[in-house]
Amino acid sequence: MPTNILLDAIRTPRGLKWGVPAMLLAIPYFLIAAILVQAINDGGPAWLNVLVLLSIWNGLKMLWK
Repeated sequence: MPTNILLDAIRTPRGLKWGVPAMLLAIPYFLIAAILVQAINDGGPAWLNVLVLLSIWNGLKMLWK
């Protein structure tokens, strides 16, 4: 997954300077999750729940660093 590749690059000594900017990538993931939840509540297909879980998981991975 792209987030795992990014996190592996950040966890190197040279990548530490990108830690805080990478944490900011969690914001779009949570925004996507909120938009998908709203679409589901408005009558969207139930399979979008999988994308909600995936985007929340990736957002939490970015926050945890």
